[in-house]
This record gives sequence, C-alpha cells and structure tokens, in this order.
Amino acid sequence: MPRRRQRRFGKRTHQKFRNYDYSHQNIKELQEDILRMIVEKGIQPFPIPEIIKHCENTKKLGRVLDLMEQHLFITIKDSHIFLTQKGETYGMIIAKKHQAIESAFLNPISPVNSHKIASILEHSLSSRAIEQLIFMQHTKNIKSFPLDDYNLPQATIYRITFDSEKLFYKMISLGIYPGQRIEISHQNNNNQIIKVKNSRFAIDRFIARNIQVIP
Repeated sequence: MPRRRQRRFGKRTHQKFRNYDYSHQNIKELQEDILRMIVEKGIQPFPIPEIIKHCENTKKLGRVLDLMEQHLFITIKDSHIFLTQKGETYGMIIAKKHQAIESAFLNPISPVNSHKIASILEHSLSSRAIEQLIFMQHTKNIKSFPLDDYNLPQATIYRITFDSEKLFYKMISLGIYPGQRIEISHQNNNNQIIKVKNSRFAIDRFIARNIQVIP
C-alpha cells in the first residue's frame, strides 16, 4: 500500500507569502493593482515613476499600461496617467475589496503588512468570499465566537487576531482566512480538526482561540 504523503507547513510555506512581490503577478493582477493604487492615493494625474517605484517587475509594466490604455481604463500623457471614468469605477471596486480584506485582520504587525496581506488575498479569494467580507464589514453587531468555543459543525471565519506575523502567513498558506467557510469535524482538549475545502488540519487551542467565526 503506498505511503500517504503528508503536507508540510513551515518556513518555506509562509516564506513565499512574505516574499510576495509583483514578479509573481499576471497581467490582470498588475492592472488591478495599478488602478487600486491610483484610487487609494487620490492623485490625478498619477506619475508613472511612482508606479515604477512600487513595481519590482518593470519589464511587464509597459505592456500592462498599453493594455490598460487599449481597454480605455487610462490615458497617458507626459509620463502621467489619467484615469477614465471606466478606470475610476473599476479601481474603486478593487479598492473596496482590498479594504474589506484588510479590515478583517484586527491585530496586524504593522499597517504595511496588513496592506500586503490584503494585496495577496484580493487575487486569490473567490468572489463569494470577498462578497462575504464586504457584507461582514458593513454589518453592525455581528456576534462572533472563538473557534475553540464554537460547537456547530460549520462556520465562516470572521476575524483573525494573531500577534505573530509568522502565524498570519501560515494560516493564509493553509487557506484559513476571513470569509473562508470551514467544517469542524472533531475537537478535544488539545486541538481541533477542521476541514478547509478538501483538506483537513489539526490546529491547537491557542490558534483556535485567535480565530473568530460566525455561523
């Protein structure tokens, strides 16, 4: 009988998230990040050198800007970007998604890291998960529960409150982040077994205590 391969989650797993940069992004993601950056900064027209400063893979940048101009998101003049109405509308939608994800982390190590986490997740979360985050962000008086004190078989992750950056990235690598639907298949005094999509994980009580969930 073949041995079952076990997944390992350690330094390498969360390292890829910590070292995430624009070189890993595809053209669409770069377009979205540029539109969001311009909307968040609120500068019109937006200087292209400012985008170059935040974009580590500048080889793609020229192609991305050309495509954005072809799709009528922007116009370019004198090394500055002007958002069209279409580009501004789309950028505001992207910024709203980003803010919803970022607000789901109560205790980020720093605003920069919280912003970076949101930049990673906005391209990997499903539309349904992002809609759930936006709904939770604008819904007052949501009653959430620590995962280690939750008895129903299914839940949606509401907030994560770790103080450790390493734990943040480890949870993300496991698919455990706000808006994600999970199943709780077993729990005892020491740990809980949860199912995320098609994978099962054992998490200890300390971690479970810092994951807030809603039914």
